[in-house]
Amino acid sequence: MIPGNVAPNVRNRSHIIKAEVVIPGKGTEGVLVAHGGRFAGYALYLQNNRLVYNHNYLGVENYTLISDKEVPLGPASLRFEFKKTGEHKGLASLYINGDRVGEREIPRTVPVRYGPEGFEIGRDSATPVSERYTSPFIFTGTLNTVTIELNGNLHQDPEGDFKTEMAQE
Repeated sequence: MIPGNVAPNVRNRSHIIKAEVVIPGKGTEGVLVAHGGRFAGYALYLQNNRLVYNHNYLGVENYTLISDKEVPLGPASLRFEFKKTGEHKGLASLYINGDRVGEREIPRTVPVRYGPEGFEIGRDSATPVSERYTSPFIFTGTLNTVTIELNGNLHQDPEGDFKTEMAQE
């Protein structure tokens, strides 16, 4: 687990998460990337042969996007794209092998921090970001690479970040 404060800062900015995987059979599932937990965060994972993205807005709302096609067996390129459309909101898209397989608006994204659980690849071992799975929800395929591309200006909210840090002391 990587501490959340040194993980890629995707808050309030456009970004892309890419995963190169091998799916050995039907029923392959698990987290590809998770940051945060029950009270705020995001997760990209496979479940029921579909690619799923969940953005947990402060434990109040969960915005879930599920691919409209199954992830095929064998090698696959999986991608999530977030295009910022305003302050703390944007358009989310899922891709399997270059084909767009899902899209939705995310009207509110986490404004400050994803919580103390940290950043993980291949599992979500603390509290789950989504209520749709149980931690640690380890990825059962082969996860070759995960790449996160950050676009746009870095989110700056020193006062909000300070308040969040102090609340955890």
